[in-house]
Amino acid sequence: MIGSGKRVKDVLPILYFVVPCYNDAQTLTASAPILLRKLTSFIDRETVHPDSRVLFVNDGSSDDTWDTIVSLHEANAHVVGVDLAWNAGESNALLAGMQTAAKKADCVITTDSDLQDDIDCTDEMLRLFSDGNDVVLGVRTGRREDPLMDRLTSDAFYFVMRVLGTGLVRQHSNYRLLSRNAVLRVLQSKPPYFLPCLVCNLGLPTAQAFHRRRERVGGASSYTFRKRLRLGLHAVAAHTAARRFLPPERDPPFEVRTILDA
Repeated sequence: MIGSGKRVKDVLPILYFVVPCYNDAQTLTASAPILLRKLTSFIDRETVHPDSRVLFVNDGSSDDTWDTIVSLHEANAHVVGVDLAWNAGESNALLAGMQTAAKKADCVITTDSDLQDDIDCTDEMLRLFSDGNDVVLGVRTGRREDPLMDRLTSDAFYFVMRVLGTGLVRQHSNYRLLSRNAVLRVLQSKPPYFLPCLVCNLGLPTAQAFHRRRERVGGASSYTFRKRLRLGLHAVAAHTAARRFLPPERDPPFEVRTILDA
């Protein structure tokens, strides 16, 4: 496997896309082919190793998400999957996916199943990874297309996180590339933490890749204002003395029921 620092020439990295899914059966029918085309283009251009994969994590969905992942896997060996026993939340679904990917991958790219984060930005992420960066943060350029309330609450959140000195990069959420070294550091970290803040403070070579947000490729968002508010309050509490009032993490935070591998 490839370590930190300037990557070795002629050694192709194994890349895993890690994609958390919750009630995303409809969305996956649109997004999976796009992800597979992108992965295939990387393999054909010899940017990544042929053993690279798209890993979908079913986060305890109540619809046909897992059956859809199984069907995608049966149709294409480059699709693999993890099925969680319960709805553990997006951050824990990402951790479960990274834990599985770390057994084989030299780097992972995490992204949402709706592909609102521009998938073509991954070309720049891989270039920056090949230059020796262990962390490449996907950073949005502007939110003018978002509703006014979303923009106001986002601005307030990033302002508070900056005042708290969390090191969170503005307009970065869960779109990023992590080297295997970075993934292992994340997996060794103790909660409570806010994952986007954690990856910004790993102490490893870090770069940023900029992109514009796109329309969802399919399905409807389940990311309600209430969920955003709860996540924001958790992020603030995790970086203040209020962390002692946070409910204890479930132990274990997730349970892997099934793994589909190539």
